[in-house]
Amino acid sequence: MNTGRVAPLLNSAPLVWLGNISYSLYLAHGFVQFVATRLLAGGNVRDPADLSDANSIGLLCAMVGTTLLIAMFTYSEIEITGRSRIRQLLQPKRLPATSAQTGKAPAAPAGL
Repeated sequence: MNTGRVAPLLNSAPLVWLGNISYSLYLAHGFVQFVATRLLAGGNVRDPADLSDANSIGLLCAMVGTTLLIAMFTYSEIEITGRSRIRQLLQPKRLPATSAQTGKAPAAPAGL
């Protein structure tokens, strides 16, 4: 467990949540950046530096929000689901317990 002076900050729920979705954020941010660049080019904005300050901040907020939404979705629907399915596939099959393992005598067949 993290200890020390900054441990409460590092163990805070928002930072733990960001850590959980960090790989999804990594994967989603490039896609969002690509789409935003294409949309700007389609709107005759060749250089994002030409945007006004207000438009730049709006674009930044939209890109961060979109990236977070995509990351939350992919984390919950792909990463978590995939991990649980892989664990199920890799988990060894359990055989029924034998009388030697349980210490009980085997049950007599029905009808005898």
